[in-house]
Amino acid sequence: MLRSLLLRAALFTALIFGEYFVVKLRYDGLLHQYQGPWQHLTSVVTFAALGLTGFVLLSGRRVLAILRTAVETSPTQPRLARPLALHFASILGFFGVIHWIAVGPQHPLAYAGLVLSMIVLGLFAVLVLLPALLPIPVLRRVVSEMRGPILAGFGAGFAAFLSGWVSSFLWEPLAETTLDLTARSLTLVGADVQVDAAERAVWVEGFAITIARECSGLEGMGLMAVFVAVYLWVARARHRFPRSFLLFPVGLVAIYLANLARVVSLLLVGARVSPEVAMGGFHSKAGWVFFCLVSGALIGGGSRWGWLRAADAATTDDPAGSSHAPSDPAPMLLPLLGALALSMIVGLFLPTSFDPLYGLRTITVLAVVFWYRRDLVAAFRGPSLGGPVAGTIAFAIWIWLAPVPETATSVAIEEGLATLPNWGAAGWLALRVFGAVVTVPIAEELAFRGYLLRRFVDARYTEVPFSRVSWLGLAVSSVGFGALHNDYIAGTAVGALYGLAMWRRGSLFDAIVAHGTTNALLSGYVLWTRSFGYW
Repeated sequence: MLRSLLLRAALFTALIFGEYFVVKLRYDGLLHQYQGPWQHLTSVVTFAALGLTGFVLLSGRRVLAILRTAVETSPTQPRLARPLALHFASILGFFGVIHWIAVGPQHPLAYAGLVLSMIVLGLFAVLVLLPALLPIPVLRRVVSEMRGPILAGFGAGFAAFLSGWVSSFLWEPLAETTLDLTARSLTLVGADVQVDAAERAVWVEGFAITIARECSGLEGMGLMAVFVAVYLWVARARHRFPRSFLLFPVGLVAIYLANLARVVSLLLVGARVSPEVAMGGFHSKAGWVFFCLVSGALIGGGSRWGWLRAADAATTDDPAGSSHAPSDPAPMLLPLLGALALSMIVGLFLPTSFDPLYGLRTITVLAVVFWYRRDLVAAFRGPSLGGPVAGTIAFAIWIWLAPVPETATSVAIEEGLATLPNWGAAGWLALRVFGAVVTVPIAEELAFRGYLLRRFVDARYTEVPFSRVSWLGLAVSSVGFGALHNDYIAGTAVGALYGLAMWRRGSLFDAIVAHGTTNALLSGYVLWTRSFGYW
């Protein structure tokens, strides 16, 4: 019964996303023209929906328990005909209003009324599908029991909107402070510094940058605030409140100082090492390296500082060797984390996205897998024809959803290959294809399907068979997989397909083979069309 409910929810979600893409493709230019309060109202709704989704996912076990009870105690089954009819009628009205906005009257009041009608119809089209999931009396009870995550989600969404609105006023004063501290820091190391306060520009020995919004430190502080909030929510049983809220100011100050160090390092690298390296890999990767270091230190320190830990944390954390202790995640996560860490560190010193040392990532993954080979034996058992079939379908989905490769990457790889001798270019391409077909699927499937998907079933994930799949785990692991790729929608879709390939026969190797098949076909397409942006 619960599986049927979740399947209907997944189908309705796919339906809504499909309708969204039709709107996006047909009316994208028009939707970006909205100004004034209606644009802000749309943003509030969007952030509230995202916040609600995040908090429901974080409360996944409780939500599933509530839904299971609701389904088992429901005296009647939900009816589909009326909700679907109302949904499609609302969607038709939604499209009609958008078209009217495009060609209709331009009087401000008429325009505002049409935009408001569009928003109301869109929300109604989504909400009217809820009775198709559960009967209305049962739905009322479920909403009442889930009011905590729901209210927290809407609150988080509105807070995100409010913080974005406030940041539009704060970034300029913060950028001026960053400019001043950057100049002072460079003076301390003996650099010849020139500053143009009006343009927020700083020169060091002929190399100049402008302290724009991205360099002010505000974006990193916002990301850190979200990160700390999510961490405290997930690890709330281990922390003492309100003391643990101290992690917010500590994290914000630390990430701001890290951003300052990044800007100072960028100027020194550009002035004394290479302007190309500074504005290439260092500029794009250094921020994430610093963020990972600060967030890792914050979690490590916060989880070990006794003053912040809950009094009963020692009893809730299972000791090593306990039969209830969580399984060690290292064998499943380290192949991917090692490759990502190496990519970020090497990328700091590359002038473009072309990585001549790509082979090091392949060696890293193979070395870690070999080290943990005894722990990973079960992951490489039982391939079937389902893997190649799923991989071929995933390739078609990827080409369909991500039809335009990244031009800058294509140009960078073309130019990078041109600088190598013929044997060097052939060797690089061979290693790149080998990595795409073998080591990348192994590393990513171990992390997302082998670990994360099963971790949502039980903390002792090694005891969870590959055939036991949680719908919540499938959703979260697929979204996480999508976030790792340039096109997150295509990545999420194929990630879900790989998860289903694993679940079908209870074999992680099927998911690895499916992923490898997709990447093999994609590599052939890349080499045939020279569309290196897909890499």
